[in-house]
Amino acid sequence: MFEIKAPATSANLCCGFDTFGLAVTLYNTFKVEKCDKFIFDGKEEDINNTNNLILTSMLTTCRFLNKKPIGVKVEVKSDVPSTRGLGSSATCVVAGIIMAYKVLGIEVDIDDVFNIASSIEGHPDNVAPCIFGGTTLSYKEDTEFKYYKIHTNKKYRICAFIPRFKLSTKKARNVLPDKYTREDVVFNIQRASLLPLSLERGDSEFVKDALQDKIHEPYRKNLINGYDDIVNLTEKYGFIGTYLSGAGPTIMGIYEGNINLRKLDYDIKKLKDKYDLYPLKIDFDGVKY
Repeated sequence: MFEIKAPATSANLCCGFDTFGLAVTLYNTFKVEKCDKFIFDGKEEDINNTNNLILTSMLTTCRFLNKKPIGVKVEVKSDVPSTRGLGSSATCVVAGIIMAYKVLGIEVDIDDVFNIASSIEGHPDNVAPCIFGGTTLSYKEDTEFKYYKIHTNKKYRICAFIPRFKLSTKKARNVLPDKYTREDVVFNIQRASLLPLSLERGDSEFVKDALQDKIHEPYRKNLINGYDDIVNLTEKYGFIGTYLSGAGPTIMGIYEGNINLRKLDYDIKKLKDKYDLYPLKIDFDGVKY
């Protein structure tokens, strides 16, 4: 038996649409043992079947390795809420790939894990931080997926404001325009250029400026009930800034120093729209196996 522990991820970081991502201290854990068939046990409905992302990722990896699949029994402890913009699917994909290597007795090639996972997901912005930890910039060059790890100052803390409703990525994609003005594109290029350097140096004034966007958030926030209420509260409590995690609906807040999270949580509970507050840190290690 062995265990795989994969962190939740938060993509876009506002200005870095489909590019930036970071890993946070919220995890899905997969306990695995060899079996004569495939058995999956977890609280999420999309896990308790033989058409789930864990298995399909495992089978894809077996084909990549040109090996015959071996049956497994997988017990999944899901602490990452699904369909909330926190990379739950990425944890399943990454775990399924690593699972294949370990069950087959082959040394894990982490760069191949990244490329297989990116191919399955279709984009690398969630799988990169899940695998490598910390903050990443990832992209596709021709047929190859690449990533760059951003050295983020460890003074920064993350707060996830997770609503009790789901938002499909497809719906969030559909509200985006097909074209953007030159001014909006330049605006995002400026912020996306600023964000990595300011995060590394710990220049919070510039991090605040970089946490602005004109590509996706102005369109998606209208799908999220209570968005303005959460943002207003974070401003009141002294957060550096907020951004939509992935396609939403989770809202991430970045802060440093001491903030009275207990009082903030009390104020959140008085809002019309129900949100749960998760105090988190950046996970700098990535998937463990």
